[in-house]
Amino acid sequence: MRAELARRGADKSVIEPAVSGALDADDREAALETARRLLGKGSCKPDRLARQLDRKGFSRRAILHALRELGPDLEVPAES
Repeated sequence: MRAELARRGADKSVIEPAVSGALDADDREAALETARRLLGKGSCKPDRLARQLDRKGFSRRAILHALRELGPDLEVPAES
């Protein structure tokens, strides 16, 4: 929601008060559910999944939670 409001030109000082009442204080489970849905469409790298969740407006805390929970299910490039 935050990202969409910003994209549409809403003033940053208005976005947070407007969104804070509309969203759950803890968006970790919603981020995890969304990440699972996105992974259901095919595996992706952690950085891509994080960007997708960020574009959807999830908090950084929620994104990190989802990445930690889904770590084994993500396509992680082998280190060279």
